[in-house]
Amino acid sequence: MVAWVIFMNLQNLVIFTLGDFVDYGDMKVYNSSAIAKYDQTLFGIIFGTFFTIIYHLTDRPFIRRMEFGKTILLKSIFYVISIVIAGALITIISINIAGIEEKVVDELWLLLTPKMIVAQFTYFLFFIFITNLALEVNKKMGYGNLWKMISGKYHKPRSENRIFMFLDLKDSTPIAEKLGHELYSKFIQNCFYDITDMVINYDAQIYQYAGDEVILTWKIKDGLKNINCIKFYFQYKKHLQKRDKYYQSKFGVSPTFKCGIEMGTVTVAEVGTLKRDIAYHGDVLNTAARIQGMCNELGKEILISENVEQAIKNNTQVKTELMGDIVLKGKENKVKIFAVTHN
Repeated sequence: MVAWVIFMNLQNLVIFTLGDFVDYGDMKVYNSSAIAKYDQTLFGIIFGTFFTIIYHLTDRPFIRRMEFGKTILLKSIFYVISIVIAGALITIISINIAGIEEKVVDELWLLLTPKMIVAQFTYFLFFIFITNLALEVNKKMGYGNLWKMISGKYHKPRSENRIFMFLDLKDSTPIAEKLGHELYSKFIQNCFYDITDMVINYDAQIYQYAGDEVILTWKIKDGLKNINCIKFYFQYKKHLQKRDKYYQSKFGVSPTFKCGIEMGTVTVAEVGTLKRDIAYHGDVLNTAARIQGMCNELGKEILISENVEQAIKNNTQVKTELMGDIVLKGKENKVKIFAVTHN
């Protein structure tokens, strides 16, 4: 909304003052009115609100599965409708609230010459494209990471305290052999589509996709708040169970996942030149991956480290069970590992 208020106030400079698009003539009544001073800001607020609503309404599972081109076309139709509605609302406000005479409003409509319409359309098209591009790039890089890269927050490596979850598909090899590589890819696609709402609802961030595995991360406060990092897994499991009929009918397989969770200090840095990314380094990631690797051996679906267990031990929503002091692959010292069940 703030962005569109800025865009609309820039319009006078870009369209009106840089070209012979408008002849105000004798419209002194309108030009001296309060609404004339704030009409661009008001339009920006109204259209910015519509833009926000459209963005969130089109961020639904059935639309996410649509082809990118179809999604853009659908959004564009909604944006055009919103522009018309916003213009109508400005007119209504001008007449009924600001007290502008209808004949002045009629004169305003005369400003909509072919040249002006083309200029307005081009202006809106450009900034709709820029805004959507920024939102999609931000989504691609992970929410908030685009600004972090623009601001150079991680240009120099810095330390952060974070929680990491390595979430992996169980029995991936026999499933892949049964489905074949193309159908298996669609199967994984659907599994990761279904994870989106959980990521949003439980304040998680997707760090990486790696084959049939997804790595998620939380800031410590976000992950421990209402034990989001634990409830995320059980909610995702519940969601997949609700979708079991769909997976069985389409693939003949029901997806189940296992995960390992660790928390601690990691180093964050911007890496790469041709392809830039924000990367996390540290023993926390290695430990989380190794803990997840013990799920099959211990017959458990969710395993956590002692650090995580100590942080959630007073929560009555879950129960933890010590699985023992275990030497993880690549580590010298034994690590206490706990299984988690939902009360």
